[in-house]
Amino acid sequence: MNVTERVEQGSGRVVSLVKLPGTLKLKKLAGYGTERLDPVHDATQSLEADHDRWGFILAGGDGNRLGPLTRRIENDNRPKQFRRLLGNETLLDRTRRRIALVIPSERTLVLVTRRHERFYAPLLVDGPPGCVVRQAENRGTAPAILYGLLRVAAAAPTDAVAVFPSDHVVAADSAFMGHVAVAFEVVRARPDLIVLLGVDADQAEPACGWIEPGDVIPAGVCGGLSRVRRFWEKPPRSLAETLLASGALWNSLVLVARVPPCSA
Repeated sequence: MNVTERVEQGSGRVVSLVKLPGTLKLKKLAGYGTERLDPVHDATQSLEADHDRWGFILAGGDGNRLGPLTRRIENDNRPKQFRRLLGNETLLDRTRRRIALVIPSERTLVLVTRRHERFYAPLLVDGPPGCVVRQAENRGTAPAILYGLLRVAAAAPTDAVAVFPSDHVVAADSAFMGHVAVAFEVVRARPDLIVLLGVDADQAEPACGWIEPGDVIPAGVCGGLSRVRRFWEKPPRSLAETLLASGALWNSLVLVARVPPCSA
């Protein structure tokens, strides 16, 4: 496993990228294609919940892009994370179960939007008290993360947080969460880092966010470190083909950091 490190211009903040090669399939239902992860880490054998870890599940999105499709399944306006698209579990159910492999349920905050209450309330009725963070409106990803960070900072200002979308489908939960556990170890050793999980791309998918790695930096944590040269968000297909050929990675949108650098 490789880790890529980026210093944001003008801020001095360090962002790392954990590269996940291999054959384990991870899909996003938002039309982002297929992501590949390394199945070497198995949560059933090596992962235990660690009590300096927190998890955020970003479940406040409206799901507008797939709305016309998902309304054919259930004739209402519920976003896709609250739908049973695969079997009897919603995508939110699956995400909560997956995260519980390495993060205690009482330290997993589900960030939602008040107007979706009739959809999420039945799904979270069995959750620990105080773990639902309700936003008045959906203002996007960054405000949701900040809102959650303020909650954690008040109780545990130096703990580590992993941020997850609520609409991923993962074929091998243990292997995927094994990589998240490695990211937690990285930020334990280097609390100044923000670690972002990236994936090997196997096609020139223009609907993905891409990460262009830079120069390799020697390091003793989780393999090699390298700079991130640039982030590309949903590039045109011609550019996606160039990025694929150059070894660029897809952005999984899963990140891990300790509270101080993440909230700075």
